[in-house]
Amino acid sequence: GEDGRVEDHYSRTSGTPQLVENEQGIVDFGNLSWLIPIEEGTVICDIIEPTMGTPGVDIRGNPIRAYNGKKAVLPKGENVIPGPDGKTLVAKITGQISFRDGRFHVNNVIVIKGDVDLSTGSLNVQGDVVIHGSVLPGFSVKATGDVTIGGIVGGSQITAGGSIVVNRGMNGNLVGSLTAGKDIVCKYMENTSVHADGDIRMDSIVNCDVSANGKVIATTGRGVIIGGTVRSMGGIEAKTIGNIAGRLTVLTIGPTPRFLEEKSQAEREREEIRQQLEQGTAKKNTAILQMKAKVLDKKLEQLEVREAASAQRQVVSSKLLPIVQVTIHNITKSIIDSYGTCRIYLDQKEATIKIGGA
Repeated sequence: GEDGRVEDHYSRTSGTPQLVENEQGIVDFGNLSWLIPIEEGTVICDIIEPTMGTPGVDIRGNPIRAYNGKKAVLPKGENVIPGPDGKTLVAKITGQISFRDGRFHVNNVIVIKGDVDLSTGSLNVQGDVVIHGSVLPGFSVKATGDVTIGGIVGGSQITAGGSIVVNRGMNGNLVGSLTAGKDIVCKYMENTSVHADGDIRMDSIVNCDVSANGKVIATTGRGVIIGGTVRSMGGIEAKTIGNIAGRLTVLTIGPTPRFLEEKSQAEREREEIRQQLEQGTAKKNTAILQMKAKVLDKKLEQLEVREAASAQRQVVSSKLLPIVQVTIHNITKSIIDSYGTCRIYLDQKEATIKIGGA
């Protein structure tokens, strides 16, 4: 009989950086194509069963015993399981597929023991990324989960569906950015564009464009916010805001650009559904559209509550140095005097911004 075999759907070089030249003979070191994404339940390889042997006879007419084919050795590694029919191997989780030690593996946590540089290229990961070293300028890291960086980040783009942690800090040189679907924690931040759907916590923020749907907090270490623009829906806290050189620091409490875009997108989708319902579509479609409309109505209600609540948030500082421009829900005040411990808030009755004690 014939031995069983495995027919691969993925290359056995998966998980290994590939140096591929284009037509001009140039290698794109920023994209080494070694992180191959795979969805849960995707077939990795087919298993071909061995066949039964057929008995025979020798030249003297004596019977010859049949030898059945041997079963294939399955390349089943971490997070790889047999398919429902037993004739395939499939991914148990969504992540990256790799082949090592004679087996296919699927991982949703990628660990880079050194730097993100020419040896790794830029990263695009399904799941979490842990980088022991730094992210060099010109490289990007994108993950659907969390990104943790042990070193520093230069002029790079870091994007996470979850949280971002940078243990040593970042100088983006005006081209770097951090974007997180949850929180951002960073030692220091300079010349960088930053957005978090959650909170932002840093020791110092210097000349950055910062935006948070939660709080912006700089109360550890130096605890300074100097220059640039800081937008927050949850309030701003720092030890020191501004500096003795008089650099303009702009603080805004209210809806962030990304929040407004999310709200605008929901409003557009709701309007499209309203128009479709007015056109009198089939009953089946009507029921589905009404369900979608209900979900969007609830989302818009929640967004409006969050937007209204942001008017109650404050700027809190132990030292305030001019020049600081504060805007709370479209009302602006320029502060040209120095203050000790203070809080800046919106008096909604008088529609003015006031400065009070702690």
